[in-house]
Amino acid sequence: MPFLARSLTGRPWTATITAAITGVLVWPFSVIGPLFLVVSMTAGAAYDLVLLRSGVPGWKRLMSAPALSGAVLFLVSLPAFSPEHLTPGTLITTLVGRIVGQLIAVAVARAIAAGLVKSGVRAS
Repeated sequence: MPFLARSLTGRPWTATITAAITGVLVWPFSVIGPLFLVVSMTAGAAYDLVLLRSGVPGWKRLMSAPALSGAVLFLVSLPAFSPEHLTPGTLITTLVGRIVGQLIAVAVARAIAAGLVKSGVRAS
């Protein structure tokens, strides 16, 4: 949702605000409770920070924003790892998985946003 909001509106801090709203809605139903709010807002803020100075971002920024967001998600998830899982292989795989997952999420969000715009939905 945060990536879709940012892709559709192109406005600064949209991903962070949407992540906060999503976090508040998910909080009561999530096992991690209020931590979900922190995790989602942190990822949204990292994404927004990279795109802050650009109205329509180029591919370089568009790829670095979810990559940073994935790296932040990785760092936020580190305290949840048990000590026996803090091996280089597990850490690298988790980091790559987070970054690739965020890249895929942005690609899907941009495709949905393009479809919505094509069907007549416009950000005001």
